[in-house]
Amino acid sequence: MELVNGTDLVKVDLGEPDHFLDLIFVQIKSAYEQKIIHSDLSEYNVMVTADGTVTIIDWPQYVYVTHPNSEELLTRDVNNILSYFRRKFGIKRSLENVLSYIKTTY
Repeated sequence: MELVNGTDLVKVDLGEPDHFLDLIFVQIKSAYEQKIIHSDLSEYNVMVTADGTVTIIDWPQYVYVTHPNSEELLTRDVNNILSYFRRKFGIKRSLENVLSYIKTTY
């Protein structure tokens, strides 16, 4: 365990919320590429810093992409983040497009 630099996403006023949303999805994609899904992701598990860094925390309940419910859990994680950004900042993105981005490998 170590101290994470930053503030809870729910406690900050984001100047550029689209930027932070993109960074969150980059981290979800990075975890997916490592074959890991958070499985309990929400705005309460994201830390942000003033310089624009995002850290996803609270991973003990993660599952591997081979888990029988992995698709459902990934969809729930992404939908939780999308719902928060829609409610708080009025940002609307397609769940299907975001999932497609996360699952696309290069």
